[in-house]
Amino acid sequence: MEPECDGAAAKRRDKVTRMANHYNVLFVCTNNAVRSIMAEAILNHVGMGRFAAYSAGSHPAARVHEETVRQLDLAQMGDGANRTKSWEMFAWPGTPRMDFVITLCAVAASRPHPQFPGNPILVHWPTPNRSGGGIAGSCAAGF
Repeated sequence: MEPECDGAAAKRRDKVTRMANHYNVLFVCTNNAVRSIMAEAILNHVGMGRFAAYSAGSHPAARVHEETVRQLDLAQMGDGANRTKSWEMFAWPGTPRMDFVITLCAVAASRPHPQFPGNPILVHWPTPNRSGGGIAGSCAAGF
């Protein structure tokens, strides 16, 4: 049984249902190696089909941070398909149109971004860097 909600909440829910089957969300950080990868995996997991999450970097790293992969595997959210991507690819023809683009770090937020198709809502959601700046000893604790 669904929880009860007031009339206004029901109207908002119905409006959202009519607007889209799901929302496309792009999480952006500079390297696309930790925060944006984790945000993508978490939203795809908890969004239960209401969201399709993607991630990219303004200057992507060569690979996803190994601790990110380990933590996603521990949380049973790792699918082995995580790879770093440039945000430029989400402006290419044929890529999913984003409803939201969320920057997670100040560096990516301050850079000129590509012209994403569909006029997405741009949001900056500052999130601390949990990778410990790449220092192996502090890294696991940061996650």
